Amino acid sequence: MTQATLETTRAIFQKQPIIAAMKSAIAWKSGDSQWAAVRPPLVHLDTAQRARLQADLAADGFTIPNPAALAGTDATAAAVAA
Repeated sequence: MTQATLETTRAIFQKQPIIAAMKSAIAWKSGDSQWAAVRPPLVHLDTAQRARLQADLAADGFTIPNPAALAGTDATAAAVAA
């Protein structure tokens, strides 16, 4: 992965509130919606923001290696936590 690729991906995330965007991307890729939760004073992404983020990341080719391991219901996640 090149620096330019990383900068492009970072720029996509920075179009939204960054922490909420990162958590939303993990929720999307892992299939675990609990990842999208944020606590005050942070606010979650609304439906339009989430859709735009996902479209932009998909167009960029964004991936998370083994996203199922991040899902709370996955056996791998339990093994990683142990």
